[in-house]
Amino acid sequence: MIGLGADVGSDFNLIVKAAHLKYGNTIKFIVIGKNLGGSVAAYSINEFVDCLIVTGSVPILSKFWVSSSHPIAIASRKNLSKTTLEEFEMKTSEFDLIQSIQNLNTKKILIQFGTNDPWIEKESVQLLESKIKNNTLIQWVEDDHAMASTITAGLRKSFLLNESNLWN
Repeated sequence: MIGLGADVGSDFNLIVKAAHLKYGNTIKFIVIGKNLGGSVAAYSINEFVDCLIVTGSVPILSKFWVSSSHPIAIASRKNLSKTTLEEFEMKTSEFDLIQSIQNLNTKKILIQFGTNDPWIEKESVQLLESKIKNNTLIQWVEDDHAMASTITAGLRKSFLLNESNLWN
């Protein structure tokens, strides 16, 4: 396995594709995205990424800012017109996990949500659960928005080493 830090996007996808062409299945690429980074990763990666782990990402980001009862979402849209909010929702919907996860050809996907995360609305996770494929595991963990507890990290490690089947 090669560790690589890069912005997820077209350059990253070119690197991953080139590595797969040169090394075949002996190389594994794992992308871990946290919060907004998880949404961007799910939208951006290509089929050469073997595993995606998303932690603490709002499942339907576009609707969160437009209609959530979260205090920051309410304050953010306070002085915005309905037209502006509708335009924002339309332009950001491509980053919604509920949409991007369905389009991925990644071998394994783990999505973690914290039970104490005020940014995560259970209804949106339930909708996401109804749309995922068999290669996706959703975990609820007793954690907050940081998703940095020892238990959460341990579950990610266990997924990578055992449940992902990447090393078989």
